[in-house]
Amino acid sequence: MLVLAVLGLLVVASIAILINHAFKPSISRAWLIALVATTIAWLITLFLRLYLPTQVSLLDWTPAELFQGRLELVLDYQSWPYAVALITLCMATIFTDTTRANLDKTPFSWAGSLVIALINLFAVLAGNPLTIALAWALADLVELSYLFSLRNSESNNQDLVTGYTTRLLSILALVVATALGWRTQPNFGLHEMPANTTWVFLLAAALRLGIFRNRQSTIYVPEVHQGITVFLQLAPAASALVLISHLNTLPEVLGDSWQGLVSGITSLFALYSSLMFATRSNKIQSRPFWLVSLAAFGVLCALNGSALESRVWGLASLLSGAMLYLFEPAVRRIRFLPLLGLIGLVGLPFTLAATGWGGLIGASFRPSLVLVLISHALLVAGYVRFIFEANTTITALEKQARITFPMGLVFILQTILVLGVVGWPGVFALGQWWMPVISLGLVGLAIFGFIRLGLKLPFTNLEQRLPLYRILQAALTWIENFFSLDWMYSGIEILFHQIAKVTNAGTDLIEGEGGVLWSLIFLIALISIFVAGVQIP
Repeated sequence: MLVLAVLGLLVVASIAILINHAFKPSISRAWLIALVATTIAWLITLFLRLYLPTQVSLLDWTPAELFQGRLELVLDYQSWPYAVALITLCMATIFTDTTRANLDKTPFSWAGSLVIALINLFAVLAGNPLTIALAWALADLVELSYLFSLRNSESNNQDLVTGYTTRLLSILALVVATALGWRTQPNFGLHEMPANTTWVFLLAAALRLGIFRNRQSTIYVPEVHQGITVFLQLAPAASALVLISHLNTLPEVLGDSWQGLVSGITSLFALYSSLMFATRSNKIQSRPFWLVSLAAFGVLCALNGSALESRVWGLASLLSGAMLYLFEPAVRRIRFLPLLGLIGLVGLPFTLAATGWGGLIGASFRPSLVLVLISHALLVAGYVRFIFEANTTITALEKQARITFPMGLVFILQTILVLGVVGWPGVFALGQWWMPVISLGLVGLAIFGFIRLGLKLPFTNLEQRLPLYRILQAALTWIENFFSLDWMYSGIEILFHQIAKVTNAGTDLIEGEGGVLWSLIFLIALISIFVAGVQIP
């Protein structure tokens, strides 16, 4: 029942904030309600570590023939770390939002953060595919409605619709996988997933994570909404990452040849996304590439038969990513706090990410592992670069924000340390210690080279600095256009436009000035068929 208490607490707090704003607006009272609710929910979720696994049945369908499954929540070693991470992100968002407090808008952002945490927590704790599908659909509806409220042009609306088409396809793939599984094993849970459905579930998770849509448009978001926007982009990835951690039989289903091919393509996606992350001109543009890179690491763990180790990279994308993107305004004096977020990413011994390298290595060395090492080094280098670009002074913050803003980052760091010790059995381990050493060595060489050459991102005057610059630029442009998959979406859009033209032409033909004549022709043809007694098969 404690699981339901956490969900109910978030619902009550969000309603209380809206009532407070409607009758007697007070930004301090709204902040206190949100903070107390998330803190209690965080403590209860940590306490639930003592009762793993826990299962809660929510709804049995009546009549039973309506669906073969039922809605249920499961709290285990796969879902509990993500549940803790989600509530931590919600609490950190509320803490750091004090730097952007606005009486008219911020309380709604805090209430929205609680609702987003509730829906995505429901998806993370889902015990079967049916529950996940309903949670995904509800989460997409809430997120799309919120982003439409911030729209600033029709082009952004079109980009949003195009981006969320992949979300709809992820739900469709999830439903197809569930239907295939029910043919052989009705009412299965995530722990009893039929082997023949794992590749379809992998496709659903990949679509959800944006691996097939890693160039996302950035709409204008007012400064007061920055915190909830970061949370809104990080939170939906959690449930897809939980789904990946259950794909233990994926290598058996794909076989050696397909496994090698998919692993190679995923490694290339990771390399491309990490390169884009490290070279973007600002943090906002880099956010989608951060998620895709670490999602690709999780997929590689599943392809190597170590699906459980994908939790490491999923938690890194949420927690370390939140420390990077909630660090806004980027105050120079406290930039050591988000820099400590690398503890959850690098994978040094006895840290949260230590066991993740074993999932990436697999049973044997493969050439694609070199691409993974370079990708990881690029992520670390880009992370360090964005942190050291901090140039805001502490005087830019209000007095209360000088305390609450860093506290939000401290809570995330604390969660990284706690999960690194008690996240699941075996998480506190030595790990493959030489892999992070190699990655950090690559980062050190890159920084040394930049200093020696006097380079600085974004690069300028490369025409004079690099030989064969035009050839390299053309090659990189082609690679970026290919891996962004814009060519595929453009082809699909052109196809739909052509279908729409044919449909409109048929509609104009029937409903236009000659529509009556065509109706008479069809009527005469039908009468002739009946009079002649023609047998229609």
